[in-house]
Amino acid sequence: MRLNHQVLGLSVNEELVYPAWQFIDGKVLSVLDQVLAVLKEDGAWTQMLFLLTGDIRLEGATPLEKLQKGEIEPVVLAAKCYGSHM
Repeated sequence: MRLNHQVLGLSVNEELVYPAWQFIDGKVLSVLDQVLAVLKEDGAWTQMLFLLTGDIRLEGATPLEKLQKGEIEPVVLAAKCYGSHM
């Protein structure tokens, strides 16, 4: 799942860990794969920073907060712009 950009796995002390916030009731947040696919060229830690940091394009909310509310399109757009200057 990690290699297919469906779930975020982070390397910590030479082990892969999977942050709990990407799971709801034991299942991966259903829209996470769309965002991770856009960010596939970025490292896992950069992907995590994107998901957990407030974004002006999202009215200051974190992408994760928006995804949890089902607001997918603005997060995908923000992911496409991530790392570029506004």
